[in-house]
Amino acid sequence: MWNSFYRNYRRNSTSIRLNPNIKVNEDFDYNVRLLKNIKIFQGIDFCGYHYSKRINNSLSTKDNKEYYKDHMRKISGFIDLFGGYDRMPELVKSNVFWLYTRYVYSALERVNREDRYCTLKMVMQDNHFQCFLNTHFIDIGLKEKILIGCLKSNSKMMIMILVNCIQFFKEKLPTIFITMKR
Repeated sequence: MWNSFYRNYRRNSTSIRLNPNIKVNEDFDYNVRLLKNIKIFQGIDFCGYHYSKRINNSLSTKDNKEYYKDHMRKISGFIDLFGGYDRMPELVKSNVFWLYTRYVYSALERVNREDRYCTLKMVMQDNHFQCFLNTHFIDIGLKEKILIGCLKSNSKMMIMILVNCIQFFKEKLPTIFITMKR
């Protein structure tokens, strides 16, 4: 894990270990479990390293049939940290469910076209989707409004058109895609 420093005596005393069953986002799972057991947490606004993402060899770019499930574990982790959706501050809900929105579109874009409607149906039946629908988004830009509004519309056809557009830009115009993603 490259984004954190831990004091050994604290980490060892809680006996929290990486979950060997989790292949992607294992650091997030670890940190959520750790946060539940610590009294002092400090963050800094200095990056200290540059993350380089490999295009073809990264675990995050490989075919992952569990992509949606793996990333919903993250959303659940955030919700659990606050003791439930209803106990989360509105700004936290807005930020967490913007992350959720990105995960949903990414999950839909990653499955083959024939499976997208099935995946979208699964998303819309998930408890996280109901929380998403109830979330009031705070201080969001045009890109966010489009992605969130389309998903909140429940229009499967409109969502699929948007997913196909995202995939087109990602595959055919990657420079524009990266600029739009920021």
